[in-house]
Amino acid sequence: MERTLDYIKRCHIYKIPFHDYDAIYMNQTKRKLKTRIHEYINDINKRIDSPSIIFNHHLEYDHNFKWDEIKILNNESSHSKRLISEMVHIKKQ
Repeated sequence: MERTLDYIKRCHIYKIPFHDYDAIYMNQTKRKLKTRIHEYINDINKRIDSPSIIFNHHLEYDHNFKWDEIKILNNESSHSKRLISEMVHIKKQ
């Protein structure tokens, strides 16, 4: 994962590619991306029941993620604009 200033800031739309599957996971967060990614990884490693789609997908299909290839697609502080931006990026995929 690129360690840029954007990685430290909050309010991102981001995507994570699967390691063994030709697809991506796309989402948005108002928190620091680093914090959110660590939560995903911890949930998967500890196998703690989690409401996250990433954990559930990993558990159900045993797909892994390319944690070192996460891309920040946009930064947006407004929640409604972040949701719109996320939808636009999903449609582009």
